[in-house]
Amino acid sequence: MTNNVTITKSGVGTVYIFTQSIEELITKKPRYIRVPRSYQKWDQGPKTMVIDTLVVTHNFVINGEITRAEGDTAQQQRDKLRTIAEQKGGTVTLNYDGTDYEVFIDKCSIKEESHDEDTPDSYSVILNVTEAEQRGGS
Repeated sequence: MTNNVTITKSGVGTVYIFTQSIEELITKKPRYIRVPRSYQKWDQGPKTMVIDTLVVTHNFVINGEITRAEGDTAQQQRDKLRTIAEQKGGTVTLNYDGTDYEVFIDKCSIKEESHDEDTPDSYSVILNVTEAEQRGGS
């Protein structure tokens, strides 16, 4: 596992995620139009036209672990991530391999594994985020 992802929100701090896998999804939103044809001309020309709407969505699905980092315990890192994910409105900064992305957290899953000790050393995390620009709100 490598620590190549951070989530930062001003006023809250930074969460360091040791990633197991990162899936990057780039989705286009074309419009498909079926072209009506008579039975006699069914095999001539394209049957469907496509119009590029120029809308592209960029998503990340991040699977990893949060542990002790930068003087924080695993619980403090978990609490920071929870606070960041629960805040209404606003985007956060995702740093992935040295590149900053402004993202909106769509879904955050934090899982505590059963341990014999009182305080866990790590938490499993799954984040679904969408690259977005903040407009209005906070």
